[in-house]
Amino acid sequence: MRIVTVFLAVVLAATTALAQQSVPPPPQPPADGPTLAATMQFIQDKLNDLGKVSYVAFEQDTSKGDTTNAIVIHEISNVVADPNQCRISYHLKGTRDGHIWTDDNRVFSLRDVQEIVVMPLEQNLNEVEAQIGHPNLITSINPSLILLMAHIPHNWEDFLFSNADLANRVAKSMLHAVELCGGGSKPEALALTTATAQAQPAVPSPLKPANDAPANAEVLKLLRAGVSERAILHVISAAAGTFDTSAEALAALKQAGASEAELSAIVAQGGTPASPPAAGAPTNSGPSLAETMKFIQEKLNGLGKVAFIDFRQNASSGSTWTSTFTNEISNVVADQNQCRISYHWKLTNDGETYKDKNSVFSLRDAQEIVVKPLEQYETEFYAKNGYPNSIVTSTSPHMTALEVRLPRGEENFFLFSEVNTFLFADADLADRVAKAMVHAVELCGGGPKPEPF
Repeated sequence: MRIVTVFLAVVLAATTALAQQSVPPPPQPPADGPTLAATMQFIQDKLNDLGKVSYVAFEQDTSKGDTTNAIVIHEISNVVADPNQCRISYHLKGTRDGHIWTDDNRVFSLRDVQEIVVMPLEQNLNEVEAQIGHPNLITSINPSLILLMAHIPHNWEDFLFSNADLANRVAKSMLHAVELCGGGSKPEALALTTATAQAQPAVPSPLKPANDAPANAEVLKLLRAGVSERAILHVISAAAGTFDTSAEALAALKQAGASEAELSAIVAQGGTPASPPAAGAPTNSGPSLAETMKFIQEKLNGLGKVAFIDFRQNASSGSTWTSTFTNEISNVVADQNQCRISYHWKLTNDGETYKDKNSVFSLRDAQEIVVKPLEQYETEFYAKNGYPNSIVTSTSPHMTALEVRLPRGEENFFLFSEVNTFLFADADLADRVAKAMVHAVELCGGGPKPEPF
């Protein structure tokens, strides 16, 4: 089956070539925009940040019913956006199922740019197939990616983003740079074409952490800076009566790495926490349980199917290998009356189904909610279950794990029976959902009860 990826030099739409003309020195920047140097620096920084992006392409021939899938890796590096030459150079390496299809240096002049297009990668792949005579070849990808294309004569320069907002920001900065470089022939001839889906309505954040007390904020700052326990205990002892000692605040401190000694000192020094509200009752510092559970349910259902690649290493032998996973969360129900979350979890490893089960847990049983990079979570998980030499060095794309820890004994590597972990492509969203869960645990009357001494 013939597959055409987006990285082939294919023109998506007929575009009349703009007449070439002598280019004067770049004009002065308009009063309402940044300088060319600042704009090019922004472009360079954001494109270098793209790094290695991978996705799984699920391809189907609708005329025959045949389906295949492939792992595609697209890596951008060594980006230099030169304001003096008005050009962008970079290195592109692309692989498909481990086979390198391109590995070369590329350069293009912003004065030659005729069009900048932002669209879902999946849409682009299917349009390309249709235009070259293969309308029956339909491709879907996981995770969803956004393609930014700079159209120059006879070619396209392609960049993949996991964040649509960032793709649009970089595209607009390129438009600004083209204008400052005197490219685009006519202002009306160069435009940003977007085909991205409309943004979903913003969800009011119900997730303000309960660490507004200055003393809590100071301890959090010290924890994140890696200050010793002895020094932190000294700070705590000097801040009597100023801590927020609510269950939510203590959980947030523990998630940030506070030791049992530090938490006990805070409880001893802090003000008396308010009496816990009845289950489901709204608090002054956050939304009701119904609103919080609805937020959790919607965001977890939004996770859907996520594909990623683990890059692993055996610490004792030095051998390296990769594993491809697909993690799917569905049918999430956050029941405010029962204070529990149920969902279906399916996990595959290199195409083999590893887990396919319904799960349920009570928020009243939640002891800790932890958010960390997936590679750190997996490496710690393997070590805890007897595989200390199995190291996950990175994942592609980068993923964040949200783990709900329950008081049911040690995790079992083979059964995963006590694991409730959700994978996010967006670390900020993972943090928001974690804070929502902490809030829901508090409203449900759950969470660990701090010891008085």
